[in-house]
Amino acid sequence: MYKKVEPWGVNVPFIYLSIFYWVFGVISLFTHQVYDQHPYFMMIGAYSLFFGMMQRLFFPAKKYFPLQVAVLVFTAIPIHYSQVVASFFLSIEEIVALKDVIGYGSRFPVNLMVLSSPPLSIIAWTTYPDFTS
Repeated sequence: MYKKVEPWGVNVPFIYLSIFYWVFGVISLFTHQVYDQHPYFMMIGAYSLFFGMMQRLFFPAKKYFPLQVAVLVFTAIPIHYSQVVASFFLSIEEIVALKDVIGYGSRFPVNLMVLSSPPLSIIAWTTYPDFTS
């Protein structure tokens, strides 16, 4: 019998996280008292929104919940090494989802530009790690 895929709104916590980082970035832009690193916070907000929407589009199943939580937790930590780990977990999630879809005998909406972005994010975050200076 076929395995049941139960989708859920995986992107919702990522949307809240991105709004938090964007608000924090705007506050740090205008106050200069908390941190003067608003581009860094805004970039993490953009990453969290992108990672959430990517998971919602390509792998919204509850089966990948542990990987989705790992991506969310590591994206939420505002350290560039955490962004590397979040991108790594999202890459693992992609591989597992691709294997599952092939195992189901179905087709996967292959968009190489989107699917290559988490591995390329790992390279980007590790080659230029000091976004805060």
